Amino acid sequence: MIRLCVATCLFAVAATAFAAPTPEEVLSLVNSPQVEHGAIVTEFGVFATRKTGRWGTAGQSTIVRISRGSDGTVRSEPAAFARPPANDSSPYFDLASGRMCFVSDRPHVDRVPDRTDADIWCARRERNGWSEPSPLPSPVNSLGREYSPVFDSSGTLFFASDREGGLGQGDLYEARLGDDARWRVKNLGPAVNSPTGEWNLGLSPDGSYLIFEASSREENLSIPGDLYFSRRSGNGWTAALPLSKLNSRGSDLLPRWLDDQTLLYASSRKGDGDVDILAAQTEDWMPLSPTLAVIARSSGELVLLDPLTLVERRRIAVGTGPHELAASQDGRRAVVPLLGIYPKPHQEPLAKRPPFLSGPSEGFTRVDLATGERTLHPLPECARPHGVAADAQAARVWVTCEAEGQVLELAAEGAAVSRRFDLGKGVHKVVYHPVIDSLVTTNPDTGQIHRIHLSDGRLRALTSGAGAEGLVLSADGLWAWVSHSGDGKVCRIALDDLRLDWCRDVAGGFPIAVALLPAVNELWVSRLAGSAISILSAESGEIRDEVALPSGALNLAVNPAAGLVYATLPRRNEVVAIHAARRAIVAAASDVMEGDDLDLISWSYASTAPDS
Repeated sequence: MIRLCVATCLFAVAATAFAAPTPEEVLSLVNSPQVEHGAIVTEFGVFATRKTGRWGTAGQSTIVRISRGSDGTVRSEPAAFARPPANDSSPYFDLASGRMCFVSDRPHVDRVPDRTDADIWCARRERNGWSEPSPLPSPVNSLGREYSPVFDSSGTLFFASDREGGLGQGDLYEARLGDDARWRVKNLGPAVNSPTGEWNLGLSPDGSYLIFEASSREENLSIPGDLYFSRRSGNGWTAALPLSKLNSRGSDLLPRWLDDQTLLYASSRKGDGDVDILAAQTEDWMPLSPTLAVIARSSGELVLLDPLTLVERRRIAVGTGPHELAASQDGRRAVVPLLGIYPKPHQEPLAKRPPFLSGPSEGFTRVDLATGERTLHPLPECARPHGVAADAQAARVWVTCEAEGQVLELAAEGAAVSRRFDLGKGVHKVVYHPVIDSLVTTNPDTGQIHRIHLSDGRLRALTSGAGAEGLVLSADGLWAWVSHSGDGKVCRIALDDLRLDWCRDVAGGFPIAVALLPAVNELWVSRLAGSAISILSAESGEIRDEVALPSGALNLAVNPAAGLVYATLPRRNEVVAIHAARRAIVAAASDVMEGDDLDLISWSYASTAPDS
């Protein structure tokens, strides 16, 4: 039997027994030409909110109980606890207390006169039906509006509210009922809440993670609302990530689970003014677990490693000659350009650079890193695609075309080019920074970096030095650090006015990659020809230390939570993890054939500074 977050049946069903429908049957019951959202399945029936009028306009919201008659006809009627013409919505049954709680704008004695804001009301299940609903007391209900009550198995209430004192337009809260019968309310904090708005939420059946609607975030596909994910972590929550496989250009909201783990959520993606309830299975949307994703150039693979042990988890064939990757924050959408040029494969470690093989580019590959599902897209207008960047949900993707000297902006699906930027032949790496909504590129051939202002397409250029290649940006978007393999230096550049702040010589050969550790103000610079990493002050450029390596490192990435720096050692077909404080290698992975770019992907590390 499928019920909403219910494992066992504790309450008698009035009248006839309820036969639980399948997820497919639920969708056929609740969806109609009207707007529906917030569907739940309980042992007392299927309930949903039904609204008159088009989505985004004024209309009457009513909680309805929906069933199918013996003749197959779908029947819906206001729930016994609904009170039209009051606007009632977002029902949720709390098994621990035996109450159906919902949101209503009906008047009550505790409300300030003439206010029509929404509060949380509850009706208790009784043997012969439902008790008369009553509002929850302060401080659960407030002078603001409350939204979307849900409960965990212990009876803790989670809800949204636009009350005063929050972090933004609306925030998520939890409320616990104490032994003294008083509610204590706590804001879920900045990992979940933001200066914009957080609203309708759902709690997983085991209470381990939240999905909620957030509006007006920079990462959103839709300004009105995208779905975000956060996992419990100790007494708090992990940084929220947008769910790139569920979100659309319409509003996506009000997640609810069935006992078989099917996720129901409402969406206006059709754009016709209707909102329907959709269903998704966990494997179709769950964020990738913490993973280090590494490009193996010579085998044409993405290799996924455990970020602490570097034990291999999965290999995904992506095509010929990949060098770089970019992924959505949740790891469900990755993009890999296929340069078509790669080192000749080798099994034994090499002391020097192997010969390179060359063939035509196959374009680029889109990959779901959680499932390995992949799609190859030809890119005929780009003979040699190399660098790649993506926004938080990989809804916007940018690829560097070295031969044409362009950066292409690609649509979220397929290979349609929406914009192109002319930067000069040899443009190599590209990084997207959300805070300044800009792309930053490096070009080893011209020695230039460019900043592309995405709002208006404006280009700005700076000649920083020969062989400009490695690139990392500060989390606030104020600074870039660029390594120059041609003249052996590293420079810090102010991005606001694109000026050189300082440049420092890095002795020992071919500085090619950079990584930033902001917590300790360190810049790590890989010296490919010197088989070492130089460690500089990120603020002043003063050289502090160095780490010797068994071979030259081509690319770097940082795990700030674990205090690790990762490096690809292509001549040894290895990836190593270096303990940043101890300056020592603590883990290694082999059989990564000529490794190049590597990215750390996880909700746990969403605050990592953008890098190449």
